[in-house]
Amino acid sequence: MLGLNLTVHPLDGSPAITQQVTFTPSAALGTPSLPPTSKNPANFCGTWLDAGIGGLSNSVTLGTLTVKLPATATSSSAYAVHFDFGSGSPNGITLFPNTKFTGLVTTTTRSNSSFNDGIPDSWRLRWFGTIYNSLSQSNADACGDGISNWKKYIAGTDPTIPGSFPKVNPKSSVPAGYTAAIHWPTVNGKKYVIERSATLFSGSWSVLTTNTGTGGDLEYDDTNTNKVKFYRVRILP
Repeated sequence: MLGLNLTVHPLDGSPAITQQVTFTPSAALGTPSLPPTSKNPANFCGTWLDAGIGGLSNSVTLGTLTVKLPATATSSSAYAVHFDFGSGSPNGITLFPNTKFTGLVTTTTRSNSSFNDGIPDSWRLRWFGTIYNSLSQSNADACGDGISNWKKYIAGTDPTIPGSFPKVNPKSSVPAGYTAAIHWPTVNGKKYVIERSATLFSGSWSVLTTNTGTGGDLEYDDTNTNKVKFYRVRILP
């Protein structure tokens, strides 16, 4: 079972969507079990029940969203694709865990930084809906968890959700044959450099390995026998 409800929002004064957005399901998903309903041209709502297609697995494309921009859109127009609702179930009772990520449609790349702080306009538009929100400044802490927007931009995490910034945690039960183990949450595609040191003084860290995020937790198990050792994980831009 799958439920999907999304809305395309104009950002920073962009003209509203006037032609109906459409969602074309993949062959693997099949047509919605109930007729798609929409509250307005910028909205799509669909429901898929057991259609006897055997279900979906692994990484697959559910379908294609088509958004027709109005003729009055300019080179600076931008739109957020917000998932108002999205859930899947294997049996209609238990829900699959899911993460909904706001999409961004722009008429140009918007990869420039209007404030010359290294954070692109596209990032501000995606998370704050405008490039002019003072909470989107690089040194601001939009959600009050003590982590700056700059660090969350580098980490690829949501700056509006407290606690979303990754933290390294020791594993309480170290696997057999190892002397230490750490784990941390990751963002899919992000690069993480695991480093070790016998002291917390600068200049003493050595690189152990570099891992690529999967969206789930990653773990590093160490066989180093030194009695004192520290670990840290650097996130590459």
